Amino acid sequence: MTPTQSFEDAKGRKWELRVTAGHAVDLKAAGININKALTDPSWVGVLVDDVALLVAALHIVCNPTSKGVSPEDFNDGLDGSTLEAAATALALAIVGFFPRSKIAGAMQRKLAQVMAKADEEAVRTIESMDPSTPSASVGSSAVSSAAPTPAG
Repeated sequence: MTPTQSFEDAKGRKWELRVTAGHAVDLKAAGININKALTDPSWVGVLVDDVALLVAALHIVCNPTSKGVSPEDFNDGLDGSTLEAAATALALAIVGFFPRSKIAGAMQRKLAQVMAKADEEAVRTIESMDPSTPSASVGSSAVSSAAPTPAG
């Protein structure tokens, strides 16, 4: 049996993650090919770089509606520190999915290093940003285009 990983959300609910073949198919359809975990250490970057994709993956593996939790309520329980814990649990659940225990063991031993490297790369990118360039002003065009227009 595949080992179960878990995290607690901001509302105090414990979520258990155990990746199955069905999840692997659904995750791939969502844009996360877990087979890359076997050959490409950058796969874990998906869990760090794209919050929406991480949340989608958590919906697939946690299946909150089967536990009577609406998607909106599930999302409301995911804050920054919870997402970090959930990403780690999901990564470990993905690694634990693979049936060859020697390979899974090697991946588990390297996972912390791979996640630390992904964090370091993200920090380097942020620190190299030039705040005087328009592209560095996060969300400025998105905010203005998303602002409500006055009723006419």
